[in-house]
Amino acid sequence: MPDLEIRLYKDPNETDPFAPGNEITYEIYFINQGGHVANEVRIVDVLPEHTTYVSSNGPGFVLIQAGPDQVVWVRDRLSVFERGWLSLTIRVDDDAPEDTLIENRAHILCLDPESSYDNNEHSIPDQVRKTAPDLQITTHLWANSAPIAAGNELVYEIVPENWGGTAASNVRITATLPALCAYASDNPSGSGFTTVQIGTQVIWTRTSMAPTPKNLGPGAAENLYLHCQIDGNWTPEQWLEQTVVISTPDAESSYDNNRSRWTYKPESGRRYGAAITSADDRTMRLLSDAGFDYVLYYLSWAATEPSDNSYDWNALDGVVWQAWRYNLRLVIRVDRAPAWIRGSGSATAPPNNPGKLGELLQAVAGRWPRQPGNLDRPQIYGYVIWNEPNLAVEWGGNAPDAAAYTTLLQAAYNGVKAGSADAWVISAGLATTSDDLPAAVDDRSFLQAMYTAGAGSYFDYLGANPLGFASAPDDASDPNGYSFSRAEEWRAIMEDNGDEAKPMFATEIGWLRDTPDDLGSDYNWLKISGIDQAHYLGRAYHKAQCEWPWMGPMTTWNLDFASHYARSEHPHWFGITSEEGNPLRAYWTLQNAARRGPADLWLEADLTELPQPNQPLHYTIRYTNIGGQTATGVVLTSTLPAGTEYAGDTKGGTPVGDTVIWDLGDVYTCTYEAITLTLHLTGSDEPVDYLTSNSEVSLAPGEPYTDDNVATIITPVPDLSLRKAVTPGALGPGHPLTYTLVFSNAGQALATGVILTDVLPISLTHTSLVSAGAVLTSSSSVSYTWAVQALAPGEGGTITLTGWVDPNARGVFPLTNQASITTSSVEVYRGNNRAAASSTVYAEPPVIAGTVPADGSVEVPVMAQIVVTFSQPIETGSLRYEISPDPGGWMVAWTKGDTVARLSHAAFGHGFPHVLTITAASNLAGMDLDGAPYVLSFTSAPYRIHLPLVLYSAGGALVDVP
Repeated sequence: MPDLEIRLYKDPNETDPFAPGNEITYEIYFINQGGHVANEVRIVDVLPEHTTYVSSNGPGFVLIQAGPDQVVWVRDRLSVFERGWLSLTIRVDDDAPEDTLIENRAHILCLDPESSYDNNEHSIPDQVRKTAPDLQITTHLWANSAPIAAGNELVYEIVPENWGGTAASNVRITATLPALCAYASDNPSGSGFTTVQIGTQVIWTRTSMAPTPKNLGPGAAENLYLHCQIDGNWTPEQWLEQTVVISTPDAESSYDNNRSRWTYKPESGRRYGAAITSADDRTMRLLSDAGFDYVLYYLSWAATEPSDNSYDWNALDGVVWQAWRYNLRLVIRVDRAPAWIRGSGSATAPPNNPGKLGELLQAVAGRWPRQPGNLDRPQIYGYVIWNEPNLAVEWGGNAPDAAAYTTLLQAAYNGVKAGSADAWVISAGLATTSDDLPAAVDDRSFLQAMYTAGAGSYFDYLGANPLGFASAPDDASDPNGYSFSRAEEWRAIMEDNGDEAKPMFATEIGWLRDTPDDLGSDYNWLKISGIDQAHYLGRAYHKAQCEWPWMGPMTTWNLDFASHYARSEHPHWFGITSEEGNPLRAYWTLQNAARRGPADLWLEADLTELPQPNQPLHYTIRYTNIGGQTATGVVLTSTLPAGTEYAGDTKGGTPVGDTVIWDLGDVYTCTYEAITLTLHLTGSDEPVDYLTSNSEVSLAPGEPYTDDNVATIITPVPDLSLRKAVTPGALGPGHPLTYTLVFSNAGQALATGVILTDVLPISLTHTSLVSAGAVLTSSSSVSYTWAVQALAPGEGGTITLTGWVDPNARGVFPLTNQASITTSSVEVYRGNNRAAASSTVYAEPPVIAGTVPADGSVEVPVMAQIVVTFSQPIETGSLRYEISPDPGGWMVAWTKGDTVARLSHAAFGHGFPHVLTITAASNLAGMDLDGAPYVLSFTSAPYRIHLPLVLYSAGGALVDVP
C-alpha cells in the first residue's frame, strides 16, 4: 500500500509572528514512503483566517484551485519513495485582529487505501503581530565564553528583539553585572546600539528598533556581547547572577519579556524544575524567572519519527533553543511509540522492537551534543525512558512486565550514550501503588524485578514519581504508603541492590489543588488547599535538600498544564499556574525559595486527639521555613483555650498568663520541628462552645506571606443547657402543679452519653409526664432519670411533669424540684447544667392571736385583708373568689370607704377548694364596681384560713390582685 506524508515549513527569515500586510511563504514537503504507487494524489492547503492567497509553485502538480479559502494541487500518481516540494505565499490581511491565531494546515490524500494515515496532515500555528512595539530581551552565556572559574572572563550574549508591529524609539538596555564579576569590555558593533555607561551597570541605547524576526539565534547581528572578569576569590559555592532590562518610552503591547536573568548556581543547589507542555516564551520565562534549573519536556516518539528513520525535528528544535535561551537544563521524557513500531495494545504500548527506540535517541543526542556557553554539558541533559511502566494503562493496557521494560531501558541507554556519552539516562518514574496484576504491579516489587533483570546497569539516575497524594511531605502515616516519603522505600531497594552510589531524579512531585469540580473517586480525595499546595511543595524541596543527599533534581508536576487540560481533568489542578497562565501561590513560594528570597515561616497545629473526660489535652505545633534565607530571632506564642491551664511542653516554653512563649532563635530553611503542648481542663465561668488555641510566630523581615504565621485550632465542644419552670407559684394541699424542663445542646459539638435527672419533692404524689423532642429512655420513677439520645448542636427537648400536693401536708414550706443534665463528652462550661423551680405550700398559715373569753368562746380578729383594684368598672355579672383548701366557717366582707357588704355562710367540707360567687346586685348592694380600691376581709373561728385568694370576673378572666 502507499503511505503518503506531508510536512509544512516556514522560511525562518520571515517575520514572525505575522504582521498585517506581510507576505509569508510556506514550503510543503511530500513523500510516498509506502510500498506501492499512490494514484490520483491531491494536496489541499487550508488557508488561515484573515489571510489571502498570493501565489504558489508546484512542480509536477496541477493547480486546480487558488483560494479564497483553500489551495488544491493534483497529479496522476506518486511513485514509491518519490518526494518533492511545493511553495505557497499568502498575505496577512491589513485588518487582521491582534493576537489572532493564524494556522496553516495542509493535507495529502490519494485514491488508494494507505497503510497509515497518521502523517497525512500537518499544520503550523502563528499569531498576528501586535501593532505597538513589543520589546523582548534574553541573556545567556556565549558559546565561546571561558569556563566559570575564579579569574576567568565570562562573555554574555544579549539578544534584543522587537516582536511588535511598529518600531520602538529611544531603546535602552541596562545590564547589571554579577556582584563578583567586574566589567572588562563590550562589543555592540553591528547591533545598532551605542555604549553610554560602563561600571557595575552597562547601558546601551539606540534611537530606533524596527520589528525583528522572532527568536534570533546565537551569533545574530543584533546581539550584544558583554565581557566581565570573575573575582579571583570567587568560589563555586557563590552565585553569579546577571540581569538585563530593555525599555522604550513608547507604549508597548506587552511588558512580560522586558527583563531577563542569567544565574549560575552551585551544583548542589540545582534542584528546582518543572514539567511543561509548551515551550513558548511565556512558559519558559516563568521557569527562568522562578529561578528553576530544570525543565522537563514530554517528547512524543510518534510525532518525532512518524515513519522509520524519517524525523520531524521542528518541535524539539524549538524546545532545545528555548531551554538554552532561558538558561534552563533540558530533560526530555520519551514515550508514545509510533504506530509503525508499536506493539499490541493502546497508544502507550512499548515498541515491538526496542532497538528502534535506541536509534531514535542516538539521533536525538547526536543532534544536540553540547550546550552553547557550557561545553562540558550536553544540550539535552537527560532522557527519561517511558513513564510509570508498572501501570497497565502506561504499558498499552498490557500486564506490566519489569523484564520487558528493562530490555527497553537497555536499548535506550545504549542509544543515548552512543549519541552523547555524558547525557544522563533516567529510568521511568514508577507510580506509587499497592495494586496487583492485571491493572498494576506494586512499585517496590516492580523496582526489585527491574534490578533482578539487570536494569541497574542501564541508568544514571533512578527515576522517581514521589507524588504527595493528600499527605504533607513529612507525613508517612498513610497505611498504603501514598506519600512523598515513598522515595525512602525506593532508596532502600537501591541500597539493597548495591546501587547506593547513584542518585534519584524526581520526575514528578506535586499535590492536587482543591476544586469544586468533580474529578472522580480516584482524585477527589487528593484535594488540598492552594496554600497547602504551596507549603507542601516548598517543604518537599527543602526536605530533599536537607534530609535526602541521594535525591538529585526534582521537577514539579506541573507548571502549565492548566492551560492545556480541561477543568475536569486532574492534571489541570496539579499545575502551579492558572488556565490563563498566571502564577499561583505555589509558584511564588517556589520562586522565593529557588532564588534565595527572604525567610517564609510556616506554622501549623493540630489537636493530637479529641478531648477526653479527665484527660489532658495534647496540641502539636509544627514550624518550618520554606523561604530562601534563615529567619532570625523567631518567637512563638500560643494562646491557651478558655477553660484550660498549661501543664507542660516538649521545648521548654514559658507560661505567661493565658499564653506560652518559646524563643526559637534562628529557624533555617531545613528546620522542621514539632512541639507538643499539654493542657489541663479547668472548667469555665463563661459559656464555651469551642476550645480555641491560637499560635503565632513573629514575622521575618521581607517575609512574602504572613497568613501562614498563625495557626488556629478550633475544637467544638458541647454545652448542655437546662431550664425549669413551675406553675402555680403557691398552692395548698391536694392541689396540682406542673414542672416544665427545657434541655438542649447549646454548644457546637455532639454530646454523647447524656443523662437527665429530675429529683421530685417527696410531698408530690400521682405524678405523670409528657416529653417532646429528643428521645428519652426512663430508668427510674420517683427521682426521674433518663438516658437521652446523643444531642447534636441545637438539639434538645421538653419534659412536662405534673403532680398533686399531698392532701395531708401541713405547714408553710417550699416545694422545690431540682434537675441536672450531664454528658460523657468533654464539657468545659457547666454553669447551666442544673436548674430548680419552687412553689410555696400554705397548709398551716400562721395563727393570729385572739382574745379568749372566760366562757371559752373564741374571738378571732380579721385575719387577712387584700386590696383589690378593678381594671375597669364592672356593672353587671358576678365575681367569684376561691380559698383552697376551705378553712371551715368564716366571714367575708367587702369594704369601700364607709360602705361594707358583709357575706357570711356556713362551713364547707374541710380539705376541698371553696368557691363563692358574689353577685354585684345582691351581695354588693350600694357598692359600684367602678375601678376604685376595695378591701376584702376574712374573719374565721376557730379555723385558720390560707391565702392567697384567687379572684375571677364573670367571664373567667383573672382580676388584678396585688
